[in-house]
Amino acid sequence: MKKRTTAALLAAMLSLALAFNILPVRVFADDGQEREIWLTDGGEGYYYGQLDEKYQSAWRADVNSIFKYPRLLRTKKRNIRLEAVCTAIKLDNPKLFWVDWIDAYSRMCYYIAPEKVEKSNLYSPVWPKGKKLADLKETYLKALDNAVDEITAVLPENAGERATAKAIAKWLCDNNFYNHDQTGPNRKDPLSFDYLAAHSSYSALVTGDRYTPVCEGYATAFKVLCDEFGINCICVSGESEYNGRHIWNYIEIGGKWYLVDVTNIDNDGDSSAYWFSKFFMNNFEARYYTPDPYLGSGINPDNGYGDELCAKFEFPELYQKPSPSGIAFSLIDTEKAELTKSGSGYVLTVSAKDISSGSGVNILISESFLPASADWLKSGWSIKRYVVKESRGIGFASYPGDAMKKQIQIAANTPAGEYTYRFKAADSQNAIYETCTVDLTIKITE
Repeated sequence: MKKRTTAALLAAMLSLALAFNILPVRVFADDGQEREIWLTDGGEGYYYGQLDEKYQSAWRADVNSIFKYPRLLRTKKRNIRLEAVCTAIKLDNPKLFWVDWIDAYSRMCYYIAPEKVEKSNLYSPVWPKGKKLADLKETYLKALDNAVDEITAVLPENAGERATAKAIAKWLCDNNFYNHDQTGPNRKDPLSFDYLAAHSSYSALVTGDRYTPVCEGYATAFKVLCDEFGINCICVSGESEYNGRHIWNYIEIGGKWYLVDVTNIDNDGDSSAYWFSKFFMNNFEARYYTPDPYLGSGINPDNGYGDELCAKFEFPELYQKPSPSGIAFSLIDTEKAELTKSGSGYVLTVSAKDISSGSGVNILISESFLPASADWLKSGWSIKRYVVKESRGIGFASYPGDAMKKQIQIAANTPAGEYTYRFKAADSQNAIYETCTVDLTIKITE
C-alpha cells in the first residue's frame, strides 16, 4: 500500500512538474545513492527557447544518462551538443549555483547534488566543511532576500528600470571584490567549491563569506537580481578586448537592449566612476565585446565541428544611440573672409593682403551639428579638430560663452596656400564618430 501511495505521489509530482516546465533530474552520487533535484527546464529562458527539439531532447536524455553511467565522463571525446545544452541551461538559470560544466578530461557538463559528499573527485566539488547543499541553498536564498531588501531601501518611490538596474550594479560593487585567486595561473582546484562558488552567483550574493566573484559571478548575480526586480536580463559569454574570455550581461530597458559589464564597473569594492558613466553601453561602445554564438570557445563549424553539432544562438540587437548626421559651418565675421561649400567640406578664403601686417586677422566662425534642430550639446556631443595640413600661423580659440563658436586666428605674413583641418563629432564618452566628419580648408590667396 505504501509503495502504491508513493508511486501515486511521485506521478502527481511529475504531472505538476511538467505543467510548470520543471524536470526531475536523477543524480547518482559517489556513494551510490540516487537522489533527485528539481530544476526548471528553462522553457522560458532566452537560450533554452532557441534550442531545437534535438537539443532539448539532449537535455532530457543525455544529461540523465551521464549521471546514470558516470564512467562516460572519462572519455576524452568532447560532447559538443551536450556542452551547448548545459551551458544554455546554466546561463538561463543562474540561481543554480551548484551547477557547473567542467573543462577537464571530457569537457562535459555535470550537475551535482551529493549533499553528503565532502571529498573531491572528478564529479563532485568539495562542499565547505560541515555544510550540506541544503544548508548552502538556505544561506543563498537568505542572502538574495537581504540584497533585494537593501537595494529596495535605497530606491526612490516608483523608481524605473534604469535606476533599479544601476542600484543593483552598485550594490554588487559595494559588497564585492574581484577574485584574482580564481583566474589565470593563480586559480585553485577547478573541482573545489571555492572555484565553483567564484564562478556562480553564490559568491556575489552571499557577502561577507570567503567566496568572492570573478566575472561569471558578477554577471550571474546581476541577472538573478534583475529577475527579482522584473527586469529582462541575460548572461552573455564571449571575448572582451578589456578582459579576454569574459561573461557580461545584456539588459532590456524601455524596450531597448544595452550591454552592462558589472565586473568592470567594480573598483575594489566600489563602483568606478569611469565605467559607471558607461553603464548602459550602446552599440558603439559594445564593439569591444564579441559574444560567442556557440556558447563554447572554439565550438563552431569553422573549427571542424559539424553544423548538426553546433547550436548557434542569436543575441538581441543593441540600442544605437542617436548621433548627428553631419557638421556644418557658418561665417559670422564676413568682412575679411568668404566661406563656400566644396563637395563634402568647406573652404574659407582669405586674402594675403588682409593679413600682411600688424597682428594679422581674427575670423569668427560657427560650428553646428546636423540636423540643426537637435540640441546635441545637452546630450554631451562635442566637435573635435584634427590637422590634415597645418600652418604654424593659424590657430583656433573658443569664443567666450559659446562652445560652438570658434575664433580663427591667422598671424601676419602667414604664407599663401591651403591649410586643411578635419572636424569629427564625439559623444559624451569622447568616442569619435568617423561617419560624422567634415573638412575645413583655409585658403590664403596672393
